[in-house]
This record gives sequence, C-alpha cells and structure tokens, in this order.
Amino acid sequence: MKEIWKKLLEKLNRASDTEEEFYEELEDRELVIDEEDKKQRITIRGRLPRFCWVVIGNAVVFAALCILYAVCGSHIYSAKTAVREYYGAYADGDWNHVYDACAFPDSEFLSRQSFVNAHSYQGIDSEAPQEIIGFTVKLAQKDEISRFYQIDYRVKGSSEMMSTQVEAVRGKPAGIFFRQWEVIPDGLYMENVEIQIPAQAKLTLDGIALSSEYFITTDNNVDIYRVPYLFCGYHTIALDQEGKDSYREIYKAEEGKPLQILPELRLSETTGAEIADFVIDAVDAVYEAAIGQEAFDVISQYFPSDAIGRNRAEDAYEEFIGNFAGSSNRGVTKLAIRQMDLNVSGEGSSGFDVKADMIFSAEEAYRAWYFYSSTKTYSGTSSLQLKVYTNEADLKVNEGIFGFFENMELDEEDI
Repeated sequence: MKEIWKKLLEKLNRASDTEEEFYEELEDRELVIDEEDKKQRITIRGRLPRFCWVVIGNAVVFAALCILYAVCGSHIYSAKTAVREYYGAYADGDWNHVYDACAFPDSEFLSRQSFVNAHSYQGIDSEAPQEIIGFTVKLAQKDEISRFYQIDYRVKGSSEMMSTQVEAVRGKPAGIFFRQWEVIPDGLYMENVEIQIPAQAKLTLDGIALSSEYFITTDNNVDIYRVPYLFCGYHTIALDQEGKDSYREIYKAEEGKPLQILPELRLSETTGAEIADFVIDAVDAVYEAAIGQEAFDVISQYFPSDAIGRNRAEDAYEEFIGNFAGSSNRGVTKLAIRQMDLNVSGEGSSGFDVKADMIFSAEEAYRAWYFYSSTKTYSGTSSLQLKVYTNEADLKVNEGIFGFFENMELDEEDI
C-alpha cells in the first residue's frame, strides 16, 4: 500500500512540475508575442497613411499654382503691360484693340464702330499717317490711383526719338485678386463738340439721328447742335431736308474746331418739278381771274388757308385788280406769257423761294363812257418773287404773285 501511495505522489509531483513548466513556457511565449506586437505597433505608428500623402501632395501643387498665378497675374495685369499693349496696337493701327485698352466715357457717340471708322479713313485728305517703327515704355510717375508712363518712339523716315506720356488707371476686376489697367486716352476724343448744319435740315451722325435734345440755336440760317462727346477723326454725315436731295459725306472732326457741315443742298428733281408746275398754274389762274374781275374765292385754293395768310392775299388781290384790269377807263383784257423761267431755292419746311422771270404780251383797252374806244398792244418782261409753302396738304403761294407791275419793263418799241 505504501508503495502505491508513493508512486501516486511521485506522479502528482511530476504533473505539478509539468504544469509549472507549461505555464512558464506559456509566459515566455506571451512575452515574445507581446514584444513582437509592440514592435509592429511602433512600426505602424511611424508610417503615414496613403491618403495623408495625397492631401499633402495636392496642397504642395496648389501652393505652387497660387505662386505661379500671382507671378503671372502681376505681370499680365500690370499697368506697364496694359500701356505696352495699348501703344503697340496704336502703332499697328489695330483700332479694335486700342478701343479695348482705353477707358472712354459712356456715350452713344463713343461706340467701337465710330472709333474704328474715325481712324479707318486716314489719308483721304492726302495726310499720310506717321508709321511708328519702335518704342519703349518706362514708368515716369505714380500715385494711389494712376500710373504715368513715358513712351519713347521713332517714326519711319526719321532718326529723331520722340516722346509722349500715357496715363493708366485701375479698371474692372480681372480674375480673383487683380484688376485690369485701362489707358486714359489723350487726344482721341473731344467734349462738347459744336456741329453746324443748314437750318431745318435733319442730321444723322455715324448712323445716329440727332434729336432736339442736342439742338442749341439757329443763327443766320444755320442750325447749331452740341454733342457731349465725339471721336477725333472722320465721321459719316447725312443731311435730309424736305424737298432737297439727301446729302452724305465724310467729315473730319478736329480738337478746338466746330464741325461745319454747310453744303448747298440741291432741290430734288421731283420737288422742283412739282413747284414749277404749281407756280405756272397759279400765275395763269390768278391773272385770268384778275382780267375777268372774279371774286377771290375763285383762286383761294392757291393761298394759305389760315386767316392771316388768306386776308393778306385777298387784300393784295383786290389791289391788283384795280391796277391790272379794274379801272373804268382802262384795263388789260388779254395777257399771254410767252416764256417763264423759274428758279427754286430755299429751306423746304420753311418755304421755297421762287423767282419767276416772264416774257409777256398784253392787250390793254381804253374805255370811253364804258365802251371800248381803242386798244393798245405791248410786250415786255416782268419778274415775281414768290414764296411757296409745303407745310400744308397742298402747295400754297404767298401774295408775291401779285407783283406783276412792280418789276415790269416794256420793250423799247412799245414805250
């Protein structure tokens, strides 16, 4: 029995020792595992994730682009660059780019098309423009608002260096951080320009019909207009006047000089023929009515219908009858106008001046006791100074038609 218990205790002791060795070995293994895990965690903590590197890379590229944008923008949108581009376009005659580079006042008379046209007719008056063959730009003065640059240039055919100065100011925003610079043009446009045209004519300037807003006054048959701005250079002028041919021409506007547009507008063929036919008909009707001592109503359609005009014409007609055919002792019984030459001029809406030169033959009767006793035939010339109006539905003539005797000259053999 002792032996059995002894062996059993030995086995228990061996199992206990084995268990202790097992736990010792397990602790050693856990220690090793813990050490490896710690190293691995330390290694992982020392490395950044990939997305962090992507963010950092993008930030570096963005910063580089910002620097590049700032450097390029400060050059592209600099005042000196604006002035250089302006004068380069000016030297090349690139008027569209010159217009883009300048700061012009807001006005319908300062449009791009007007500016280009003002410089496109260079040389039509035999003045060849100077050709600029080289220039340099350098800063002369600056303040908070403006930059002044001196431009030294040479023209073709001359070795002399010339200079001019250009002012630039900050303009509208460009991009995020910059503003464009614009050139203040010197000598490219004028202010408060006076334009003189024939009275009663309608003026169209570069396609713009001038309204009464720009009318100032009328002086000696000249209408004077004033426009707020106008480009120096050439402009297309159109004049229209009632009864006259339309007029169209190119005029040059210069600083310090009024723009005088005073052509002799020609009477249109249609209007001239209508007025001539009307005057011939009126003279025939009036003189025939006077010979027959007809009432004024018979010829009233040839005269103005307003009360003043009608009364003046009626009084003149009654006086004319007394001189022409109304005497109890004598009177013209026949009148033949062999020739009538008409000269029509005037201002259309204010009336046309008509000069009628006539060659005539007349028969005059001398009465005795209200019976014809004798007749006399004579010939000669006479002229009429008439005014024909077109401001009514039909043509009308003034009382000048009764001036037959005022300028009458008889032929020598009839005196």
